[in-house]
Amino acid sequence: VGAEVLVEGPFGTFEPLPHHRAGTPVLWVAGGVGITPFLSAIDGLPIGVTDHGPKPVLFYCVRHRDDASAIDMLDAAHADGRVELHVVASSQGPRFNEAMLLDRFGPNGLAGAHVASCGPSALTAEVDRAARSLGASGVEVEAFDIRSGFGPDLSREFDELVTQLRRS
Repeated sequence: VGAEVLVEGPFGTFEPLPHHRAGTPVLWVAGGVGITPFLSAIDGLPIGVTDHGPKPVLFYCVRHRDDASAIDMLDAAHADGRVELHVVASSQGPRFNEAMLLDRFGPNGLAGAHVASCGPSALTAEVDRAARSLGASGVEVEAFDIRSGFGPDLSREFDELVTQLRRS
């Protein structure tokens, strides 16, 4: 109490929603706490069916559904028609994959879609690959991987340096 705090940001250009939504399919894929930017976008979505375009289809990838951040808010947004929620709990089945998108959108079903993803790098790479295979021209990505730390991954270079030092 009484401490001075300086807040900066947000930074970057991640846009979960396209500027012009009319008729544009929207796919969101979040991993773990990568749900954060989508939670913010959900707050601004209208309830029920509107002429603003189709509601976003959200695949939320978590280890356990019970541990998912803001799951009550997401369930409520699904129930009131703001998003179509699909929780992918890896403890109860497969991880997110192309077949899930194919089941939901069909072949070439993401042509012209706005696709946005936030989560670990392995997930965002799979989203990019899978979405493009179904016709998406690109994927908006917010690079967020709490396990990767900050800056570039230099682990391979570090391992090679240690190996060289041991040899000498």
